[in-house]
Amino acid sequence: MKKWVVLIIGLLFLTTNVFAGWDDTVPNALFTRHFNVSHADLTDADTSQDITLFTIPAGARVVDVWAYVSTAMAGGTVSAVTMAVGDTDADGLAEEHDVLGTGDGVWILEGQNGTDKGDYLYDDTVYMRPKIYTSATAIKAQFASTTDNLVSLTAGEVEIYILYSEPK
Repeated sequence: MKKWVVLIIGLLFLTTNVFAGWDDTVPNALFTRHFNVSHADLTDADTSQDITLFTIPAGARVVDVWAYVSTAMAGGTVSAVTMAVGDTDADGLAEEHDVLGTGDGVWILEGQNGTDKGDYLYDDTVYMRPKIYTSATAIKAQFASTTDNLVSLTAGEVEIYILYSEPK
């Protein structure tokens, strides 16, 4: 319940502050995209893999990214797995965060600070800022391990949420 209240208050703030400066005669649509990435999606026989989540259209603005570790990554001799979200800058939207040692049922990347948000969304002030895309761009989640190949994972799932707006 608390998360939903925070989300609703955040959306009210965003619609009145973050989108100020857009042409008020053009309606803007606000979307939340949801993606599930499981251990079965991590098929690379090396220590890092990018998963393309979607292609954001030109003119869109990413406002926030957060994630939920429904089942912590586990398996093989993997002792550390991180996930970051970005584009050509792998952690531009969300900094690397542990998805193995967090445990099950844990929200990550929900903080409004430089520890969770990437440089695109947080500028070391009290304000978040949207990342504006001038051309269609692939948004990716990057998974990395320091101890074993990702294909060795036998369990784990992360839900990724991306809040963005695009002009209509």
